[in-house]
Amino acid sequence: MSFEWFVAKRYLRSPNRPAILRLISLFSIAGVAAGVATLVIALAMNSGFRETLQDRLLGVTAHISLTRPGSSGIRDYQALAAKFERIPGVRSVTPAIYQTVLLSYGGQARGVVIKGIEPELEKKKRRSPAETFRRTA
Repeated sequence: MSFEWFVAKRYLRSPNRPAILRLISLFSIAGVAAGVATLVIALAMNSGFRETLQDRLLGVTAHISLTRPGSSGIRDYQALAAKFERIPGVRSVTPAIYQTVLLSYGGQARGVVIKGIEPELEKKKRRSPAETFRRTA
């Protein structure tokens, strides 16, 4: 018999202790078991939620955004995109423009970043969900 079982039997089946103390011990054990089970379930759910959120965010956001200081943009981006596409492991290279604009509504004004893309190029580069599944499976 292990030490843990010896201590548990001693405190739960002791004939010298009143019944209320045994009941309190049982409630304490049940409380600790429920707390550990809740923690294990919460961590498992959090891990799954984190993976799902990460997949969804990275599905719509680029892993790397290459920008140039100032508002002039990158000259000859087509040649640069072609160069990056030849790197092993790169799935897609698509140019985009990010511009900060002022948006006002109802007497309030906010700065907003707008992303501009070439729709035809984006459609050509976009993979279908079935193709994404085939690549990951």
